[in-house]
Amino acid sequence: MDKINRLNMLISDADEAYKKSVENILDEILPCIDMDFRHEVAEKICRDKHKSPDEIILMHDGRAFDNPALVDLLTERIQNTRKENEGLKPCIDTRYWCETCGSHSHEENPKNGYCFVCNTDNWEPENYRNI
Repeated sequence: MDKINRLNMLISDADEAYKKSVENILDEILPCIDMDFRHEVAEKICRDKHKSPDEIILMHDGRAFDNPALVDLLTERIQNTRKENEGLKPCIDTRYWCETCGSHSHEENPKNGYCFVCNTDNWEPENYRNI
């Protein structure tokens, strides 16, 4: 039983060290985010290996387009998405808008259904919150 307890303790310590490293990286890349945001996002990045860190950051509070601390990250993601989508024709679904980038173009990627502008899956129904 000592080996199992030790294994669990060492894994837990490694997880905590990794989370602290991620928080330090967030401090460097996004120095204007508050501590709660940084802590919560670091936990999500450590847990969710299926999404990119920038997607996790931008989708954390929803409205990245309204957060001055995230403008540069969102702008870069939009530019990268534009390059990735070259040659693709978007599908239109007028029922939803993108809560990450604020786009009301209703354009979605035909391959994955993500926003054609910022490549996140953060759709809100139109007129849900009167935006």
